[in-house]
Amino acid sequence: MLVVLPLVLVGPAAAQLENADVVRGGSLYDTWWEVTGTAAPTTNHPLWASRPDTVSNTRKGSVTWRCKECHGWDYKGRDGAYGSGSHRTGIAGISGTAKTAQQVFDLIKTDHAYGAAGLSDTDIWDLAKFVLAGQIDTNSIIDATGAFKGRIQAGRTLYDSGIGTSLACAVCHGTDGLTPPPGYPGFDQYVGLLSNENPWEFQHKVRFGQPGTVMPSSVGGGGTVSDVADLGAYAQTLPQKPRHVPVARGGAMYDTWWAVLGVAKPTTDHPLWASRPDATSNKRTGADTWRCKECHGWDYKGVNGAYGKGSHRTGFTGILCTTKTAPEVFDLIKTDHAYGTAGLSDEDIWDLVTFVLEGLINTGSIIDANGVFVGNVVTGQALYDSGIGTNVACATCHGALGLTPPPGYPDFDAYVGALSNENPSEFQHKVRFGQPGTAMPSSVAGGGTILDVAHIGAYSQTLPKEPVPETITFDPNTPQSVLLQGKAIFEGACGVCHGLPTANDMKAFPTDDALVASEMRMAEWAGLSETNTENVIRYLLALRHDVLVAAAHELSRPRTVALLAGLSGIGVYVPARRWRRRRA
Repeated sequence: MLVVLPLVLVGPAAAQLENADVVRGGSLYDTWWEVTGTAAPTTNHPLWASRPDTVSNTRKGSVTWRCKECHGWDYKGRDGAYGSGSHRTGIAGISGTAKTAQQVFDLIKTDHAYGAAGLSDTDIWDLAKFVLAGQIDTNSIIDATGAFKGRIQAGRTLYDSGIGTSLACAVCHGTDGLTPPPGYPGFDQYVGLLSNENPWEFQHKVRFGQPGTVMPSSVGGGGTVSDVADLGAYAQTLPQKPRHVPVARGGAMYDTWWAVLGVAKPTTDHPLWASRPDATSNKRTGADTWRCKECHGWDYKGVNGAYGKGSHRTGFTGILCTTKTAPEVFDLIKTDHAYGTAGLSDEDIWDLVTFVLEGLINTGSIIDANGVFVGNVVTGQALYDSGIGTNVACATCHGALGLTPPPGYPDFDAYVGALSNENPSEFQHKVRFGQPGTAMPSSVAGGGTILDVAHIGAYSQTLPKEPVPETITFDPNTPQSVLLQGKAIFEGACGVCHGLPTANDMKAFPTDDALVASEMRMAEWAGLSETNTENVIRYLLALRHDVLVAAAHELSRPRTVALLAGLSGIGVYVPARRWRRRRA
């Protein structure tokens, strides 16, 4: 890192500064209350009234407590980017300070009143560390016109793969920098926009992260100043505002329109809900009744499709192959279906109209009668690993096996393999139009084809439906039927090489967990399903704990039965702690 200032380590301050966190200090310089988790100040900073220029910058309250508001994102205050414009205060910068560590500490704590504001000594030492060791001369990476002095191609690689150990920018911001990060559906500080409009702020956010979010620090990840210059150069080539793709936005709104608009979801039932032909099957209430898909289905066929039966049945017809004109569809959505009074603008409704008239597909063209995608698995794997069109790869957020919770969603368990198998029509819609309110992109907006969706669906259906648990514990109440299934599967899949296990064999493992870990590895190598893996392990744990496994005298051909068990994935025992989750 190019450090502007020499460190002045004298006396007791040396140890304090040595142990301080420069990355945390850089975040505190930005918005300290987001870092400390305290309430934002409501009054002006005590020194705000004494700023040399009280006319240009008329901000009030918490903004006046942000270090950057006086000293700037380039750390030069009145001698830098904040020397003019609405952020000008006339206050000097902190770049090139000759103060000692103790002097900087005292200045922040006492003279600038941050101690009285609630910052601890640790917080203030972190800030001091940033001031003395975290600044750079921004002129070294940003020229007089605001352009980053970096290599665009190298920056693209960093954007797509990450700086140092940090997560790739594309994971949260999307390939084109226009995707709202997870948890921030209304985010509009697009990568291309910020890097061009305020390159000095951009470099600081890249180097120290965004306080209060999961955005990582390139400094913390081991990145260099040159990395930031390269990343900035590439970021400045990205679009500065979203390209409006009406059909893609309309498809997302068909799913969950309030997540697209960033507004509160409805709390009452849709006005037409009470008039559904079948008021018995679908008993949902509130916001669910306002989702277009709830009546017309993920296959757009309503009562004539997948929602023709089951708990989602309403009896309403679908919208596939409608003969209505665009104005008629608009009026139907806005007035008859009351979405105009629900808060959707005319532009929102026209996007929905575009989806209805241009975005629907006959799902039967890519999903057969058994719910299997009609695609090429190998091609689908390539798309899953590299992305459809211009979109980021599915594996980036969902992991190689589709079992990884996407960034910002630690409890996510709608696994790729499960959803693609259990609700392929929903899966195709999510792939084509994304997941509203998240970073998941739309293959339609990314330039993908319907055939791409068929391929990626075919591959996704080969992925595991759920994770194998990290461990399986001994349960003395495991039914004999499960133990017999485990025994049969072991004989067919493992016994060929290992012979039949004994209690002493299993007791040779030092602990239950050691046995489980060993068998999980073997099961993965043998290609056993999750259910069969668990049944085998429960059988072996029972042996280890001297549980009598009844003789399977009824299984005259145990290996044939084991083979059939493996093909059918038999297993009816579901322990209370089971990780399984099924979608309606």
